[in-house]
Amino acid sequence: MAFPNERRKKLTKLWETITIRNITIKNRIVMAPMHCFSFEIKNGYHTQQYIDHYIARAKGGAGIIITAATSVCPQVTHPGIWEDGQIPQMKQIADGCHKYGAKVIVQIICKKGDENRLTTAKIRFIQEQYISAAKRVSASGADGLEIHCCHGSLMCRILSGETNFRSDSYGGTAGNRARILTEMLPEMRKVVGNDFILSVRLGGNMPTIQDGIQFAKILNKTDVDILDVSSGNISPTHQLPESYHGSLISHLATLLKQHTNLPVIGVSEIFTANDANYFLENDMFDLAAVGRGMFADDKWATKALNGEIINQCHNCGKSRVHCHWFTDHTKCPARKKLTR
Repeated sequence: MAFPNERRKKLTKLWETITIRNITIKNRIVMAPMHCFSFEIKNGYHTQQYIDHYIARAKGGAGIIITAATSVCPQVTHPGIWEDGQIPQMKQIADGCHKYGAKVIVQIICKKGDENRLTTAKIRFIQEQYISAAKRVSASGADGLEIHCCHGSLMCRILSGETNFRSDSYGGTAGNRARILTEMLPEMRKVVGNDFILSVRLGGNMPTIQDGIQFAKILNKTDVDILDVSSGNISPTHQLPESYHGSLISHLATLLKQHTNLPVIGVSEIFTANDANYFLENDMFDLAAVGRGMFADDKWATKALNGEIINQCHNCGKSRVHCHWFTDHTKCPARKKLTR
């Protein structure tokens, strides 16, 4: 059953295109990067299960597909892009999603390393791994990449003053802690070219919101094209304004948007078309990322855009951590009642 026409008119913000780096995105709905830990991985290579998963959400209408974190360094229990042999699988994802008009951004990550014991040479080696991965992502035909700097990843720990205690040029001030990014971003741009999106997924609390704002201002002056905001090493605990109808994490995106000219992706507990449209219509962020909602219904975007009833995520345990799909996709209660 479709929503009444007057209600559909209120959702027109979802339909708006946005052009970033000469790449026009057909709507404002993003598939958020979330792992499916029960999916098969073969020595760090994406399997057909992953490929089909992304293509289904592209077919389901999402404007952007952001892949789950893809490792730039060898980690065989994780999908990766650390060697050329992994390009063909990524190309299958990009080509398959492009058939349905979706743009593909590959999120890249490094988990290994002690942020306080890395030598300058080791930091340079990590930067080179990211730059090499960027070249492979570009070669796959994807439209962009996203550097994972949240949720306790190595980049997140280097950026955050609560975990980075270095006394050299990569520690201390926010500018120093961001140096690992600001040094390598121009080199990334050289290998991927001008018509390629560079995004950073940043924790809005690094560890404080003021730190997140500082990093947003720093990234605003770099080669970054999108700021995708989530949480840092720990979940945010600040007080929400009474007038704000969203989660603590989505509120971080709203706060950081006030301090950057970059398009901002917001995420967290966006389960309905009205949820997404609320943030966009009120200029709280520019693109709405849906994670668990798209797990529950791969046609989430098309149904949201057309005012159709979405197969609703049950928000199991009121948290991503307790999401059944997140840990074992076969146990997702919403999928068992999926309406086609």
